[in-house]
Amino acid sequence: MHFKIQTKQLALISIYAALYAALVIFLPGLSYGPLQVRVADALVAVVPLLGLAGVLGHTLGFSLPTCFHQLAPLTYSTQSRLSPWPL
Repeated sequence: MHFKIQTKQLALISIYAALYAALVIFLPGLSYGPLQVRVADALVAVVPLLGLAGVLGHTLGFSLPTCFHQLAPLTYSTQSRLSPWPL
């Protein structure tokens, strides 16, 4: 299977990921910790309009700030312990 991304889709992925990451990074008090309120998650409503570009942009935008934040291990461990569903 050959997977090809057009320039327009790549631009949409980059813009969405950058916007999501910027909102998470510039609002760290709300984005990390035991109680998370991510303002950037309001962008999820746009994902169906963008299609695959929205899905990839959201995945990239979510992953980057979470990986590089100092509380990321605490965030993942807290979510896994408090989750009602087994991971």
